[in-house]
Amino acid sequence: MTNASHSDRTPKTLLESEEAIFSVDFYGEAKWLKSMAKTAQEFNINTLKLLITTSVGQTFKIKASKSLIHDNKKEKEKLEKK
Repeated sequence: MTNASHSDRTPKTLLESEEAIFSVDFYGEAKWLKSMAKTAQEFNINTLKLLITTSVGQTFKIKASKSLIHDNKKEKEKLEKK
C-alpha cells in the first residue's frame, strides 16, 4: 500500500535533472484498482505494461507485477458477480 499524499500531481512536466515521485493508492480512498478493473474489463490484464516516455524521446516499458495482475483479476471477478 502506498500513501498517495506523498505523490507529485499529474500530469507533471519534468525538465532535465528534475525528479518526480508518483504513487498509486491501491486500497485507499482512490479505489484505483477497482476503477482499473471496471475500465479494462475487455482487455487482457496479463499484457498490462507501463509505458514511460522521457522528454528526449526515450521510451521504457515495464510489465505489471504479478501481484497487480492477481489483484486486478480478483476485482474483475467481484464485478462479474454483481
